[in-house]
Amino acid sequence: MLDVGSGNFSLIAESVLEFTELAMTPEGREEWFAGGETNAAAVRGLVPGPGQCIGFYPPAVSAECDGLNSAYVTDLYDNVGWLGDMHRQIATLPDGAKVRIVVQPPTSNS
Repeated sequence: MLDVGSGNFSLIAESVLEFTELAMTPEGREEWFAGGETNAAAVRGLVPGPGQCIGFYPPAVSAECDGLNSAYVTDLYDNVGWLGDMHRQIATLPDGAKVRIVVQPPTSNS
């Protein structure tokens, strides 16, 4: 499992069958699919459609992230892409290190 909020990658099952069985348990659903947070987000009107997810800005890894107050619906692939890039850039920093997030506009191909 890739936790895009923390940047951690972990093995959660040895096979698709094992994952499917574990995902049917209340504990698996809550841990991997964040049922409680998903329901709380839906109450606030944050309901992702196909190809979308709930993102956070500042990102969840940041001490400034304010949970659902920082949440918004975004494109799944854009969100995973920018979080992956951010985690790559901060991977060698110690916990608690201060960083400044600078968002640059995309470059034009024309």
